Amino acid sequence: ATWRWMATEPVAPTASAASALAPLAPSVGQLAQPQPEPTVSVAQADVLGPSPAPSAPEPEPVDGIGSEGFGPHVQRALDSGDPRQALDAARWIAKCHPDNDAEAMLSGNHPKYRLVLSPEARQKVITNARKEQRRCQTLTPDLKAQHRALALRALDAKVPGSGLAYYQSLDRENRSPAELARALQGLRQDVEQGQDLAVPPLALAELGQSRAERLAYEKLLRLLVLKDVLPLAPGGLMPSKPPDPPYSPEEQAEAAELVKRLWPRVKPPG
Repeated sequence: ATWRWMATEPVAPTASAASALAPLAPSVGQLAQPQPEPTVSVAQADVLGPSPAPSAPEPEPVDGIGSEGFGPHVQRALDSGDPRQALDAARWIAKCHPDNDAEAMLSGNHPKYRLVLSPEARQKVITNARKEQRRCQTLTPDLKAQHRALALRALDAKVPGSGLAYYQSLDRENRSPAELARALQGLRQDVEQGQDLAVPPLALAELGQSRAERLAYEKLLRLLVLKDVLPLAPGGLMPSKPPDPPYSPEEQAEAAELVKRLWPRVKPPG
């Protein structure tokens, strides 16, 4: 299928959403493929004001990771055997994957993706990306090689968010049917546990889900985008053509029941 951007409000993306959602496109088509003069953007920069003033000095880290970077923390997670620490470590390693280089996406140097943001959002993303790059420098090849094992440890323990972490740990160019089936199971589990970031791959990636299930997650994704829960997600990506064959009344009814059951789990509070 071909995919297109739907416009979203000019909000600054969170780091977690950007790193988790930008790499979905290798499974679903092209996500803002680099072009000399992009005309579609997450937020139209040309209608906004000038770039913001230089940011204030960076505050002390609130996640417990300082100048030592990710490396020592990943090693401690490996040594501890704790599944929740394993999930954190898998997420840190995922941030350091070349596909998640947000600054390259913004500059047009990324081989797969292109992002166009408002000046305010752009500055925040670049500041965060550079901080993450410094943290990634202490990840050795041996530690990076533990990505999937760490994600699987968390997934086996059914830690919330581990399905997405496992999915992100897979080789994006060479995922086996067994790995996709495990990822599908884990992502379903994530959504049941209220993890909204697990919805986009279930809606957009070919994982073996049924047509009715795929339709349900597409509907959930639209709701999450409309509620600004996933403002930067390729949740703006929607099929540009109707399915062939069209969804049957039975499939639509099944999808509606799934949305009715899952939306209370992933919807924002309030």
